[in-house]
Amino acid sequence: MPKQEKGKKSKKTEKAKGNAKSESKEEKEEVISFQKYFAVGNPVQETGVLSLDIVLGLGDGQTKVGGYEKGDLIEFSSESGLGKSTTCLQILKNKILDNEKCAFLDIERAVKERTLQGFGILDKVGYKLGDPFLLIAPSTFREVEEVLDAIFKYEPRYDLVFIDSVRAVLASDATEKSVEDIQVGGTSQLATAFLEKYKAWLRMTGITMILVNQMRTKMKTIQKGFKKTLLVSEDSAGPKAMTFYPDIRIRMQGGSPLSREELTVEGKRKVPYGNMAKVWTEKHRGNRPKIKVEMPIIYGKGISSVLTLRNILKLNRVISGGSGGHFSVNLDDSDEVKLHGEKELAHYVMKNYEQLKLYALRRGMLELTQALEV
Repeated sequence: MPKQEKGKKSKKTEKAKGNAKSESKEEKEEVISFQKYFAVGNPVQETGVLSLDIVLGLGDGQTKVGGYEKGDLIEFSSESGLGKSTTCLQILKNKILDNEKCAFLDIERAVKERTLQGFGILDKVGYKLGDPFLLIAPSTFREVEEVLDAIFKYEPRYDLVFIDSVRAVLASDATEKSVEDIQVGGTSQLATAFLEKYKAWLRMTGITMILVNQMRTKMKTIQKGFKKTLLVSEDSAGPKAMTFYPDIRIRMQGGSPLSREELTVEGKRKVPYGNMAKVWTEKHRGNRPKIKVEMPIIYGKGISSVLTLRNILKLNRVISGGSGGHFSVNLDDSDEVKLHGEKELAHYVMKNYEQLKLYALRRGMLELTQALEV
């Protein structure tokens, strides 16, 4: 009998040990985490350019209008001379004023000292790794790669990297070969490899990259019987990889000029000082694409979010009047404000920009699409 009990006990002990092992195994399995691959909850980063943030969406309706997520690859394209560099410098200025670190790779040598002075950021510029506003001008893929590899490995991390423009980057041997020996399509192959490499780096580091690109016109002839039809379309320049590697593809086109009377070398004349461009997304999983929003570009100064907000408030009758130069501002929780003239109105919106933006945001005025009143 005692032996039998001992046998029973040993079986029970073995069973208990087995249970304990399975429990400890389950506990070990429970601590396995894939948090580094978890995509939900990535905080939205505003650009600070109101028109762009409206187009990008992803806002919370309370404090953030919208923006991009950390680690995004963004392509920004338009025809030449419309203000892509100006828009990028405005985003950069907003970021460094918020104590974020940015690098601007000026491949096209488009950023001049006078431009930086106009933006009020000349004193922020630097050329050493770690400077809050790193401005450098590499030329070839090899030079760009050298710079980016250093930026991506640097701690504390940079927040935003601009490349202006990706089409201007040259093959490293371009200056060493005869034009006749340069491989046609070689730059496109390098650009594809570039996108593949740094798309992975962006995901790993959480750094966001904005690639400035040019537009190109495509023409195709379709023949049906004796009838020929010419189809004309526009797309961004570069390899086909440019259509699927970016998380967001932003487009911009010119709009009506912003003009005023100024004293020129030929006397007083009405001259353009900016452009009411239009901006939208061609590809964006976070918000509706192909819906255009006006974006006021002020030459040499940046993007006027004040003008954007003023126009939205007028549209929603928060700002009313205008005849005889008299305006009224009516907010739900404050007394009516009387203003005289566009200058006084602009000054009021500028002075109270954050308060007015939150007012509009919390009432749905800054949503890209809104429900129609029945």
